[in-house]
Amino acid sequence: MVYPGILSGYNPDDGIFIGGGPVFFKYSRYLQQQYEILGSYAFATNAFNLYFGTKYSFPLRNLEVNFSTKYSSPEYAGNYFGLGNETKWQVPHSEKYFYRLRMSQFHTEVNFEKWLNANKTIKAGPGLFFSLTDVEQTKGRFISQPDNGLTKNDLSLHTYSAAYFNYEINTLSGMERKAEEEFAGSSSFPTRGFRTTARAEYFFGLNEQSDDFQKLSGDFITYLSFSQRPRVVYALRVGGEKLFGNFPFHEAATLGRTENLRGYRETRFYGDASFYLNAEVRFRMKQLNTYLFNGTAGMLLFNDTARVWLKNESSGKWHNGTGAGLWISPFDMAVISVSYAASADDKLLSFSVNYQF
Repeated sequence: MVYPGILSGYNPDDGIFIGGGPVFFKYSRYLQQQYEILGSYAFATNAFNLYFGTKYSFPLRNLEVNFSTKYSSPEYAGNYFGLGNETKWQVPHSEKYFYRLRMSQFHTEVNFEKWLNANKTIKAGPGLFFSLTDVEQTKGRFISQPDNGLTKNDLSLHTYSAAYFNYEINTLSGMERKAEEEFAGSSSFPTRGFRTTARAEYFFGLNEQSDDFQKLSGDFITYLSFSQRPRVVYALRVGGEKLFGNFPFHEAATLGRTENLRGYRETRFYGDASFYLNAEVRFRMKQLNTYLFNGTAGMLLFNDTARVWLKNESSGKWHNGTGAGLWISPFDMAVISVSYAASADDKLLSFSVNYQF
């Protein structure tokens, strides 16, 4: 079977990316296969992305093998305001574009995932990847200024191979079983359960500018409700990251809007460790059933608290973002949300597919 795949998006530097490609599926009792060949192009800046991915599932062995390769030409990759927990907007350069960061990246990866129990709530497995990252020193932006806090080596080409191990417990998996669906809710409005992940990585530097370093990361997510078919769900996520050794700044622990700290721009803070706490109250307000549309709509309130740490920096500051949003789930298959968040740093309107967590 062949289906069309979509690889489109938007970022403030490159504008709209348009693209896609074929997605192939092949099923049998012993092996399920998926292949994706996708590409996208931004007409405003000529930036482009290429992606190839394969997935092999062995149902009788509870095993999955994944392989992917991605290349992106120089394109928007977040922001860079400097290193540390208390970086500020520079008054002479309050323009948003001044802090934008552009990088070209090549990444190829293979990983193995094994379900460790019969009801498929625990899985673990190793992986390997190779990455090449080149930061563009865009003229007239903070990344090219002499006071950006980075050395010449920091802005050089970095090449790594890495080995990692993932571990995950997820009581929201296996949603096709009726008993569990009654417990966990639907994928568009999970009501009970939890998920926790842990990841350990060792990076091996492959060129003169790249040193070995290590990274630990993890998070815990839980959904709480107090009735059979609740209209109100309390969602909580806590997580963090810690790096050891001499790492490039673009591999640092970061905080920002699309990751874990709403009300602040993408990759707003960089450090060698991070911690974040995200809390949401989600309301299911309306079930929509018409001839043309079927789905669920609701609203949410949220608060995010987070900070980073950096060696030789003394900071006791915590960052806080608060806001509200609306969500809709067409045919209860996916979630589309729009939210508004305010912080001491900024006020931001965000559009996304799915919830923050």
